[in-house]
Amino acid sequence: MATGGVDERRPRPVRGVSRGFLVNAFSGDLVVDSVDLAYSQRIRTFRIVLGGDRFRVVGDRSVRFGYHEPSRWGVITPLAREADVTMTLPAGTEAFRVRLDETTVWQLGEGGARALCEPVAEIERPDGARVWVFTPMDGALDCDLPANGPQPAD
Repeated sequence: MATGGVDERRPRPVRGVSRGFLVNAFSGDLVVDSVDLAYSQRIRTFRIVLGGDRFRVVGDRSVRFGYHEPSRWGVITPLAREADVTMTLPAGTEAFRVRLDETTVWQLGEGGARALCEPVAEIERPDGARVWVFTPMDGALDCDLPANGPQPAD
């Protein structure tokens, strides 16, 4: 569909970014309720923006997004190293989970949105959107184990 002469199905550049050429790997309705980040060692930064107008996955040209409809599960795959990835969730999203190497690193639910691993920076923008910026070290994050699963009995 074209709007104002722009084909919305084609990836579009994100303006105002100083590092490389970024494109939409996906932009549209929220089609998943959880996302896995594949090849964590290739991710330099991963941003989650809560408060957008639609679901988006943005990265360099190597970033891909795929999903399986019945399960509402998606995968973000960077094909090149040093990838910067941004995922935007629409305002009003009630539940969502992000996993890295099978560990939940961020979740949104009844208790609100929270990061479960670090290093992470949390920012509240003037427009009310909240942003979490994860910076994996050698593809890994330090995760809060109580939030990611049951503790062993003493």
